[in-house]
Amino acid sequence: MKRSLIGIAFLGLAFVSCKKDYTCICTQIYTEPAYEDNNGEYHAEYVYYSTISNTIKSKPKEAESDCNKGESINSTPSFKQGQGPYTTVVTCEIP
Repeated sequence: MKRSLIGIAFLGLAFVSCKKDYTCICTQIYTEPAYEDNNGEYHAEYVYYSTISNTIKSKPKEAESDCNKGESINSTPSFKQGQGPYTTVVTCEIP
């Protein structure tokens, strides 16, 4: 009886997937293109980088999927004459 209970306990553990903590790191890159204003003054491209990390408690495949949900690409038109759109790109990964 004892052996069968121990066997059932080990069998139960075999079917349980362990969740663990994963660190998701997202990098945001904001770019404002170079342009020349109405006075002929040149303004160089502006690029801003930032990172953020969060902890996901999940199974390995679910953690990667949840982390990737933070990715995006956005483009906003510029109101400055002759300047292209501002862009924001967010990429995420679990190292």
